[in-house]
Amino acid sequence: MITLLLSGEDSVGTWLSGALLVASTTLALQLWKRRGAWPWSLTTAFFGLLALDERFMFHETLKERIQVGLAESHSPDFVSETPVLFGALAGVFVCTTLWRRLQPKGRRLLLAGAVLGAVSVALDVLHAGALPEDACKLLAELCVLQSLWGEATSLRA
Repeated sequence: MITLLLSGEDSVGTWLSGALLVASTTLALQLWKRRGAWPWSLTTAFFGLLALDERFMFHETLKERIQVGLAESHSPDFVSETPVLFGALAGVFVCTTLWRRLQPKGRRLLLAGAVLGAVSVALDVLHAGALPEDACKLLAELCVLQSLWGEATSLRA
C-alpha cells in the first residue's frame, strides 16, 4: 500500500527509482544554492521532472496516446517510443553539461550511469524485459546519485 502511495506502480523498483531521483534532485538543488545556477538549475529540473514522471508515469500516457494515433495513421511502431528517446536525449545533454564540473571520480560514476542508462533505454525500446531494464535504470540512478553526493560533500572539505 505504501509503495503504491509513493509511486505510480505497485513496484518496489519504481519506488526505489523515485527515491533515488528525489535524492538526486535534492543534491542538485544543494549544489545550485552553493555554486550558482549553471548547470545545477538544469540538473535540479531534470531530476525533478524524472522523479515526477516516475511517480505519475507521464511518458507511459504519452506512449499510449501516440500508439492510438499510430493505429489510425499507419506510422511505424518505433514512433511511440518518442517520449523515452526524448528523455534519453535530455539525459545526454545533462551528462555532457555536468562532465566538466565534476571531479574525476564523479566523472567515472557519471559515465557509468550514462552507459547503464543507455542500456536501460535500449532494453525499454526493444521491449527486452522489465527486470533487466529496471536493474540497469536503478544502477544508473545510483551511480549518478553517488557522483552528485561526492560533489556535494567535496564542498565541505
